[in-house]
Amino acid sequence: MDSDLTSRIKKIAQEYGLTSTAFADQVEVPRPVISHIFSGRNRASLEVMQKVGIAFPEVDLGWLVYGKGQMLKKVAKEVPPKEDNVVAASEKLLPEIKEERPAAGLVSEPPKPDQTGKLPEVNSKREVRKIVYFYEDNSFEEFWPLRNK
Repeated sequence: MDSDLTSRIKKIAQEYGLTSTAFADQVEVPRPVISHIFSGRNRASLEVMQKVGIAFPEVDLGWLVYGKGQMLKKVAKEVPPKEDNVVAASEKLLPEIKEERPAAGLVSEPPKPDQTGKLPEVNSKREVRKIVYFYEDNSFEEFWPLRNK
């Protein structure tokens, strides 16, 4: 099983075009740890697998650990919305997001650059809970900030 796990970890690095050094930096583990895993000298620890999951949230952890299913999670239907109203279309494709939308009036306009082109400093005590990128192919990615709590 370990050699299979090693090959899956190597496949992730290959998928993203990362050398073992760049992969270690991305996963935030010491470079020798990944080098030893790739060479077969050491096994991937649970901590390394968890860090891979954090660094690459689109990778299916079931695939990484057990080799079952697809490497990348399916994130959205590949059906282009027919409505001009983006909100109505996104509610049909991603109904669970509807509940997480902030109440009216809580979303402010993004800051605008001044005459020099610099953005003003944002002095907000609110913490970012989740960032979602929506792509033209109707897929999306969620990013959750790491908290040191």
